[in-house]
Amino acid sequence: LESCHLNDEHLELISQNALQLRSVNLSENSDITDIGLEHLSNLSGVTSLDLNGCNKITDVGLEHVSQLSHITSLNLAECEKITDFGL
Repeated sequence: LESCHLNDEHLELISQNALQLRSVNLSENSDITDIGLEHLSNLSGVTSLDLNGCNKITDVGLEHVSQLSHITSLNLAECEKITDFGL
């Protein structure tokens, strides 16, 4: 799903219909916000999440990501609004 121009509404649909996802690459989707990550928190089986270049997500979005207890790989490169506090 890299560079597919996805937004939060798309992530809501994905989270409702693709519950078996394990690896999610959302890199370079600049319209994804913290709300989209809240939707993704329903995908409990995700082990790998790539958010490289999703520059609208903040520390609040990372709180939602923290609910994904099986994450072993998380890419936050170029996520400029994420601070040390969020990590």
